[in-house]
Amino acid sequence: MIVVDTNIISYLLLPNEKYNQLAFNLYEKDKNWVAPSLWRYEFLSILTLYQRKTIIKPNISKILFKKALEVVESRDLINVDHVFNAIENSTLSAYDCNFVGVSKETGLPLITEDKKILTQFSTIAVSMEKYLHNN
Repeated sequence: MIVVDTNIISYLLLPNEKYNQLAFNLYEKDKNWVAPSLWRYEFLSILTLYQRKTIIKPNISKILFKKALEVVESRDLINVDHVFNAIENSTLSAYDCNFVGVSKETGLPLITEDKKILTQFSTIAVSMEKYLHNN
């Protein structure tokens, strides 16, 4: 089981030349993805953007959202101290700190391509490529 941020979910389900294959390989390696519940709203915002830019059609947007709900387990934090510690010790947004919080609470690695998260939380955050290479 791994914690993934919303971008990783997007890379799996939406067209992206740079990251699609890595996200697919990551999912093949570990199909147990977990993220804080807010991922659903972030992903919905991404789908809305793609839909409004006519990259995907509304019916496809709905299908992708339902697929994402099947792929990712939503996790609410039990101990919000992890989030506040991340907020106090980084320059990340509160949203990103929720992903860090779930990772810290569960002891699972946080898979992300976000450079700030990778730099500021290098003990728990790892890129897709590095995770695939080392596990």
